[in-house]
Amino acid sequence: MQTHEMPEKHHRLWNLIGPSFIYGTIIVTAVMVVADDRQPDLDVFLVVLASVVIVWIAHTFSELVAGGPRAADAPVSAGIVLRHALANSEGLLVSAAIPLLFLLLGAVGVLEEYLAYYFALGAAILSLAVVGWLSVQRRGFRWPWRVAGALATTVAGLLVIILKVLGK
Repeated sequence: MQTHEMPEKHHRLWNLIGPSFIYGTIIVTAVMVVADDRQPDLDVFLVVLASVVIVWIAHTFSELVAGGPRAADAPVSAGIVLRHALANSEGLLVSAAIPLLFLLLGAVGVLEEYLAYYFALGAAILSLAVVGWLSVQRRGFRWPWRVAGALATTVAGLLVIILKVLGK
């Protein structure tokens, strides 16, 4: 069986935009959707930021306690386990960056608040599409499957938004 080892550079990138990024983006989208779109963007910004930091701490802690590299012949040092935990959870923090930037632009008056809110949601959905495309590409599939991957991850984010619309 042929294995596809990722070069270190790509492995680092995948840690940033991999599973924890997707998870984080869905959390960011859900928190923004639960917030009232008439709330001040600063309030939404602070709630999203606090939520992402709390989830990041919980995810990092769970990786530290129950995840991480397994010992083959000798115990794995705490430093290695901590680096692994941090690397596998940093995507959660990265996922919030662009939506938080838009919310901040609305909060300080660079953008109209309602526009900043919807740009933040749009950025989260778009980032899910890009990561869906890249994850299928990473596995060696051609463009039709990449489109399917982009659509699948986009739908995950859109479902969160649809649930808000239905809940109104």
